[in-house]
Amino acid sequence: MPPSTDKLGRLIRYALGLLCAAALGVGVVCLIESRPSPFPDYNAAARAVPSIVSDRTGGRLDLNAANAALLDDLPGIGSALALRIIEYRSLVGSFTDERELNRVNGIGVKTSEKIYPLVYAGE
Repeated sequence: MPPSTDKLGRLIRYALGLLCAAALGVGVVCLIESRPSPFPDYNAAARAVPSIVSDRTGGRLDLNAANAALLDDLPGIGSALALRIIEYRSLVGSFTDERELNRVNGIGVKTSEKIYPLVYAGE
């Protein structure tokens, strides 16, 4: 039995929505319908953590509380290095000083010098 026109139309709109998401990235709003995308917004958690970057620290990022998404935004730190920073934190413990970033595999002197003014080692 052939699918109904309504079901076929929904299937086509869903396929077009997937193409939009693939072309523009995850978290897009579907342009085919007025509903939000069925894909989760993975950046919402990063935006919802204002205490990690606070005014009292001069807007610097706490190395001991930042998640991978926030660390990834630092200059010279991609997703792989962000995960290494978190792995270092879980194996060694909290950072006591931002200069400890040199101990993370893959973070050299040039990269660490770029991000020292942007981070601090919180409690």
